[in-house]
Amino acid sequence: MAWLADVSGDSKLALELFFGMAREDDPDERTFVAALSASEPPVPFVGSSLVDMYAKCGDMVKARAVFKRMPSRDVVVWTSLIQGYIDNGVGWKTIKLWGVNFYRKCGVMSAAEHLFGSLAVRDIVAWNALITGFGQQGDMSRVFEAFREMREDGVRANAITFVSVITACSHGGLVERGREFFQAMDPDSGIVCGIHHYSSLVDLLTDWKRP
Repeated sequence: MAWLADVSGDSKLALELFFGMAREDDPDERTFVAALSASEPPVPFVGSSLVDMYAKCGDMVKARAVFKRMPSRDVVVWTSLIQGYIDNGVGWKTIKLWGVNFYRKCGVMSAAEHLFGSLAVRDIVAWNALITGFGQQGDMSRVFEAFREMREDGVRANAITFVSVITACSHGGLVERGREFFQAMDPDSGIVCGIHHYSSLVDLLTDWKRP
């Protein structure tokens, strides 16, 4: 790492040397941290750039190794890794579903929708992730729209779907709609009310009665 110390005053040169070395070998954690320290001010995109570089070279093992070494991981680096897996055809369906769930948890629904739309087969797992994401953001119109589109797509709602929708109705103060969804659960279709459904219903009614 002596070369990084020698060029610590020149962030551009430090990064050029670091990326040059990365193409030849897999930098260890100390070198990775040193590269970040050598740039002034610190350059947060080094990690995502490395992940992207290795992914474009088809080396997802190194891309994943760099990803794991990063002290913090933002949406940019997650996107680089997910896109790398997709572009390299590594478990594309699983990775896309993983991406939809990740973006949903981060509240980046535009990216979640983009990945969802690229799925060749949109099963109940994917639909539930999308519906839950809209509910967490309080976007009730999109919750109902996604639920309708799911049924039009020939996918039958399951117990998780109803928990997500009823919970969203509770947070949105839509008591009657929540009760309608609760009553719409059909045991003959294999949807049995569980503790989570009743808990969501109690929250719904409690919020409605709260002054």
